[in-house]
Amino acid sequence: MDFLASLIPLAFVLAALGLVVGAIYGSLRMARGCEGGWRKAALLPLVALGLAAANIVVGTAIDPTSHNLWPFEIVMVSAVGVAWLGLLGLVRAAAAPSPAAHTTSAPPPAADVGARRSLAAPADSASGLHALLAHPAARLAAGGLGLYAILYGYGALRVGEGRGAAALMVFGAGGLFLAATGRAPTWLFRR
Repeated sequence: MDFLASLIPLAFVLAALGLVVGAIYGSLRMARGCEGGWRKAALLPLVALGLAAANIVVGTAIDPTSHNLWPFEIVMVSAVGVAWLGLLGLVRAAAAPSPAAHTTSAPPPAADVGARRSLAAPADSASGLHALLAHPAARLAAGGLGLYAILYGYGALRVGEGRGAAALMVFGAGGLFLAATGRAPTWLFRR
């Protein structure tokens, strides 16, 4: 069996497991640092996973052949949950007051204490694109897409593709760099 062909099922299983663990851990971590409506919104992926699991259990109790692909159901619900948490983290980061709003040396009000915790961008990061790129959800997405681009480009190079596959591998390396450092590589944007 070809080396790359043997990596594809392993990568799929690890990505699926990562989505399920990411949805559970991310939901619990974000809910721990939130209050009120933010906490309820952060717990929605756990509720969705619980409902999907209950649907699978009840469905297979009635008809054992009804949910033959139940792992895919769990992974799909987890993927939507991770996307929801990423979007929620970006909205919370944008809605949080800027550190410049607190010009005195007094601590921030109690309502602001949990506003920048968990998945929110670091308070000392720059605004705009740099803050978005430094966000953990963006770094996770960039790392996953970068790894996929490198593997896909490598496979395309092995079957005779040319510069397009090599360029895809370069952009994949840029995605991995972004995931590791939290900033975009300057060599990626040279003209």
